[in-house]
Amino acid sequence: MSTTVTALANQGSLPHQDSALTRRLFELAENIDRYDTGFGLNGITMLAVCRYLNSGASADLAIAQNLCLQAIEGVTDPQHTAAATLVEISELAQFLASHAETLELSEAVTPLREMLHQILVKRMNICFEKQELDPYTGGFQPAWYLLLYGPDCHQHLKSWLEALPTVEALAERHEDGTYKVATGLSHGLAFYALFVCKVLQRCPEVRAFQRRGKGYLRALRRRSVSARRYGCYYLEGKARGPGRLCLAYGDMGILYAGLQLARLLGETDEVEFFTDALLHTAGRRTPENTAITNNSLLYGRSGAWLFFDHLNKLTGINTFAETAAFWRAEAIAHYDDQQIIEGFDHYDYPAMQRISLFEGPQGPLLVDLALRTTPTSLQSTFYLL
Repeated sequence: MSTTVTALANQGSLPHQDSALTRRLFELAENIDRYDTGFGLNGITMLAVCRYLNSGASADLAIAQNLCLQAIEGVTDPQHTAAATLVEISELAQFLASHAETLELSEAVTPLREMLHQILVKRMNICFEKQELDPYTGGFQPAWYLLLYGPDCHQHLKSWLEALPTVEALAERHEDGTYKVATGLSHGLAFYALFVCKVLQRCPEVRAFQRRGKGYLRALRRRSVSARRYGCYYLEGKARGPGRLCLAYGDMGILYAGLQLARLLGETDEVEFFTDALLHTAGRRTPENTAITNNSLLYGRSGAWLFFDHLNKLTGINTFAETAAFWRAEAIAHYDDQQIIEGFDHYDYPAMQRISLFEGPQGPLLVDLALRTTPTSLQSTFYLL
């Protein structure tokens, strides 16, 4: 007997204002000295912002403001500024663009935002000159910020087009047969496809990006494999069996990029292919065929819940709503608000795994709060347009 969408959606609930897990995360945040969103302090602050938007309470606003100011002080601290990573600067700028008004900090952070903007333009150009293009650690990290929030993206179009991988480069492989330009959303072709989508949304008249987009769409299609044979459409990230379902590297993010690009370019046959592929992907629900074993946003149930909810709103296809409800129920079933989270003396990678937005246990809480309030900022973290 199949479980209805309504039944799945009503299974269980999550604590919001009285969450012990949230209180513990806020305590630990005092010792975080990394300030990006995915692995640093901004991820905890985003939870605080969503919590405030849900409650409207002044006490919750104060918590979110204090966490935001802690990140600002960290990035602008002379002892840290020189070593501040591109990810920290770019994602703090994105965070302020999204939340400064909500936090009643717009006027106070305006000079800082202008300074960050100038730094990001400079660092982007330096990265492009060095051929450091990676969407997360290279030039396309600030490029994404400038595309979303810059006052005029037209001035950067030429440098973006020159820096984007050519269609010919997408065919190049390493000796082991893997593509030199990866396919996944976090570091590869799927990101570049969505970047072109966003450019064309803002500047639909630019034919060079239309041509590049069509080339990327063909490349995404060529890289797909038979789901009937392999259990997935993209094998990246796993040597045997179905590739990961996750947003960062797996079928969800890659197929989404193909669907969005096909829709924007009016390629109806490709829209049909990527829609059908996503419907197949929605049916993958076991640890064996998804590699999903935890509640994290980057690799786990919370990310699948966020993704399929967005996909349903984008397409209106009920299967995606039912899939989102399934992953919601799974995330809630595995959520433990009383779990013990160890403290740390140094904010190293094990600490990041315990509490960060990408890999920490707060994924279900954050997705639930974001979907109740304003999910755009959280969705943008995963390039969900």
